[in-house]
Amino acid sequence: MEQTEQVILPQVEFIEDVPKFMEGRSVEVVLGAFNETRSKYKVLEQQLVQRKARLLGKLPEIQKALDIVQVRRCLRAPQAGM
Repeated sequence: MEQTEQVILPQVEFIEDVPKFMEGRSVEVVLGAFNETRSKYKVLEQQLVQRKARLLGKLPEIQKALDIVQVRRCLRAPQAGM
């Protein structure tokens, strides 16, 4: 059975005052950090898309198993009353 995957999102800081935030920082460094964080989010997005596709692929099998369980419960119900 597959283990539960836990998604850990990188921490993102909201920048309210951009000019103040940029004081003492170079544009290249800030953009580099931004692009690195963006890349992490793109990787996480791709992983979630793949996980969703994998789970959607399992859905017909799960539905079939559920149908079998429901049929067996219906078949067993009249016998329980006897």
